[in-house]
Amino acid sequence: MIYQKLIPKFAAWHILGRPRKCVFSITDECSMRCKMCLNWTLKDDVKALTSKEWVALVQGLAVLKEDEMLLNFIGGEPLEKEWSLDIVKQATSYGIETSFTTNASMIDEKMAVRIKNSGLKTLCISLD
Repeated sequence: MIYQKLIPKFAAWHILGRPRKCVFSITDECSMRCKMCLNWTLKDDVKALTSKEWVALVQGLAVLKEDEMLLNFIGGEPLEKEWSLDIVKQATSYGIETSFTTNASMIDEKMAVRIKNSGLKTLCISLD
């Protein structure tokens, strides 16, 4: 599986124990220009992971999961990626607790329903 390439066997978890918290920075894209964050000045790298590669990483985390695990999605603005909530839903299906940090600019009624249906546990709204 692809996650075996993305999470090498020599990973630190062999020494330090299995991860309990992980942060996925899935994009640098953002529609806001917050003074405290410069992600919006960056261009998403052509080597950025695809949605399939993020799915593979979640599968890999599920394999490593022993107990509770928290996966936090950040960015730029994670909702800029149409598939971001699909990744949240997948992580939730593996019993991984999820949190999401957003500027909330893209949350309307339809998006709120998608967020609710994704199984997201915690929604953090960043204000500047």
